[in-house]
Amino acid sequence: MIEFSLPDSAVQLVSEVKDFLDEHLTPAVREHERRTGDGHNWEFNRALAQKRWVLPTWPVEMGGAGLGDFAYALLIQELYRAEAPLVGVNTTQMPAAVIRDLGPDHLQRRILPEIAAGEAIVCLGLTEPHAGSDLAAVTTRARRDGGDWVIDGQKMFTTLAHIAQYCYLLARTTPDSVRHNGLTVFMVPMDTPGIQVTPILTVAGERTNAVFYDGVRIPDEARIGQVDRGWDVMRHALGLEHQAGSFCGAAQRLWSGAVAASQRYTDTEGRRLIDLPASRERLARAAVHNEITQLLHHRTIWLAANGQEAHVAGAETKLYSAETFIEDATALADMLGPNVLCAYDGTDADAAGIVGHSYQYSAGTSIYGGTSEIMRGLIAEHGLGLPKAR
Repeated sequence: MIEFSLPDSAVQLVSEVKDFLDEHLTPAVREHERRTGDGHNWEFNRALAQKRWVLPTWPVEMGGAGLGDFAYALLIQELYRAEAPLVGVNTTQMPAAVIRDLGPDHLQRRILPEIAAGEAIVCLGLTEPHAGSDLAAVTTRARRDGGDWVIDGQKMFTTLAHIAQYCYLLARTTPDSVRHNGLTVFMVPMDTPGIQVTPILTVAGERTNAVFYDGVRIPDEARIGQVDRGWDVMRHALGLEHQAGSFCGAAQRLWSGAVAASQRYTDTEGRRLIDLPASRERLARAAVHNEITQLLHHRTIWLAANGQEAHVAGAETKLYSAETFIEDATALADMLGPNVLCAYDGTDADAAGIVGHSYQYSAGTSIYGGTSEIMRGLIAEHGLGLPKAR
């Protein structure tokens, strides 16, 4: 028989996270998120840093908490379940790991302590109007000018660009190069002259940005990796990002909200929604999806923790969790009908609002952390040995 219960250390960590959230995920923090849609709060980020949870898997001597992969998964799951503002943590962890692994000493000494202390975050300057999933198609140009680089171009959906200290930016440094060749990665300070940030709002009220670079001059010291070898850096970075993403916490919050709302609301004949067979079927299906997602997620973490190849498992987890989250959010919003249109204030005050907000948020989950198209490609190519689709 397989044992799925948590060890005592994991139970203690979950309790510690819940106590932390009770203290620091205040109404003021939730109101800030509702008003701005940033997904980041500096006060909350500094509180995370005090617990060493900004870079939780890093060694203590590097500002982390030294958590193992499974403990990290539990930490993130509880934070997501509470809808803590973690976007800044998420966008920063991958560039921080790249700087740690591949960056020059001066960037490691300057930027990593700021991140660990909760005083700096990094946005991702990757996607462009004509380069989404296919990052090798980027056209933003960086040309050499003496000891500097001058950047011109546009990046899309650069979340937190309006408040981040740095941008992890992929640019083409050889203009006539083809696809993966001629790319270079830079860490661009966001207060550099020539950067213009324009807001883009999602249907869920989240803010992202279009960023325009017009003659942005940075020193060569801002470069990560070799000139024209940026794709090597990106492969390392994307491997870190795709390892084990899932929407366990968000899906569980959706389900809990739907159960509570279905107990509260009735149909036109006065019957509670929870008592209707069609409603119970939808809730049961969502519960099964959540259980499978969690098991897939734990499997991916176990593979990574034991030094085994986890990228295919991570792609499977991300794909399944996103697709079933979209399916369940749609079905449960339909179950509750117009009740999901009530205002959502970021709390549990109205459970139907949780479902409505989850429905709005769900569409983006097929994009965040790697699109479903990319995940299917990874599974087909690396898991099933099929030829590349393109």
